[in-house]
Amino acid sequence: MRVSPYRLPRVNEERFAPAIQQGYLIADGHGGFRQTEAGESGARKLWQAMSQSATHLQPIPTESARKLVFYLTCIADTSLATPEPPSPVIASCKRRTYQRFGVNDSLAGLPARVGELQGYRDDAYITAWQAYQVEGHTWEALDKLHLDGALKLDDLCASLKGRGIPQEVYAQDLQELVQRGWVEESAGKYQLTAEGKRIREEAEALTDHYVFAPWLCLNESELKDYRIWQRNCAMDYAVHKSNRE
Repeated sequence: MRVSPYRLPRVNEERFAPAIQQGYLIADGHGGFRQTEAGESGARKLWQAMSQSATHLQPIPTESARKLVFYLTCIADTSLATPEPPSPVIASCKRRTYQRFGVNDSLAGLPARVGELQGYRDDAYITAWQAYQVEGHTWEALDKLHLDGALKLDDLCASLKGRGIPQEVYAQDLQELVQRGWVEESAGKYQLTAEGKRIREEAEALTDHYVFAPWLCLNESELKDYRIWQRNCAMDYAVHKSNRE
């Protein structure tokens, strides 16, 4: 639930069923699951196939990529070692996975570093909104109204159907948000109130605070170099794209 808090516990657990049926996972007898040999083998084959399929790709020049790996590694390492919230659960899980399957060296580590920082961003956002003492699916309903504007219950449920949550749960979520003064209903449509928008912006600002704090691992000279790298990398990419075309 800490990694995937936007579903109900039973929905998250049901997602393990196909892997159990195909012999990739087995119940550990304590309410959890562990990989079988078939699961371990299948995972390794999958990661190897993904790595091999990307070996011929070179979206940016090697030297630019090396600089990017250096900066992202510094930021990712600092993020994982941060002593304050958020606890980097998702980011740490990603790093363990990359290390386990060998996606962690030199230029091949570029997508791994990006994945870790994306995971840390998720950790930060979850930490930010959980401070308001709401369930994940309740907050996601508010998030959806923030992104899409006024929605009817049916439209909200249709846009979030991939979560596997019953419509009655989202109906309860909307009522809770109305009671909190974050959402208002008019003619069957729900939209954020001024207070709801403030709460959402507050959570986003706290997320940014968490996310960018680790960037202090780069000194002023390195930050300047990073800005130069960004500009040069954009130019290099444009040239390479033009040459390929």
